[in-house]
Amino acid sequence: MSKYFEIPETVQIDNDDESLENCEILTKYANEFLIDKMDGDVLGPPKDQQYRNAGCYFWDGKEQKVIPFGSDLDEYGCLPPSFDITRFGIHHFDNVMEHNSYVRIPKDCIDQIMRTAEYGIPPMLDKKTVWAYFFSEGRRYYVIGIPVDASHKESEIIEVAHSNPTTYEQDSNEYAANFMRLFIDNIHKGLIDSVAHEEGYKSKDSVLYVHC
Repeated sequence: MSKYFEIPETVQIDNDDESLENCEILTKYANEFLIDKMDGDVLGPPKDQQYRNAGCYFWDGKEQKVIPFGSDLDEYGCLPPSFDITRFGIHHFDNVMEHNSYVRIPKDCIDQIMRTAEYGIPPMLDKKTVWAYFFSEGRRYYVIGIPVDASHKESEIIEVAHSNPTTYEQDSNEYAANFMRLFIDNIHKGLIDSVAHEEGYKSKDSVLYVHC
């Protein structure tokens, strides 16, 4: 699991500007004082003052420097593109990330997900859903689609050609097709979670989730 190092007040950085200059200052501080730092550790303000990843940075052990959080998946910060699951595993950042639990998967795995995606019953569940799998570095990973809210999907996401949309039957072709479309869209957007935010799903070392 990633460790969290609090940045002391004596380190003069601009907390409103996650700039290259801040990264250079923090890299110098980390190299001098954080002897036990490891790849993927986080530097940030005191935990009781930290809000949604603001003022937080990663230690990049490969590049041996401090880097900012990513911002392409969540405006409040996310993992940078180089921090994928083959480098850290699925749950390495669960204890330090705020506001989201997105993880990165290698780009060459997207095609595998497209080929294996289906609507059916995956090995670890007893109900139908959209799911897929991929292999990376000899290990199989599962990706499970989670329907977050049927009424929300009907009214705002799924374009239903009826004047009074009704709840989809979960075994209907229309439900499955739209569920699959949302699943694929979110895969391409990179919205892949390390944990499930709905009841009835367990966190596992080889299972990822897509909330649709």
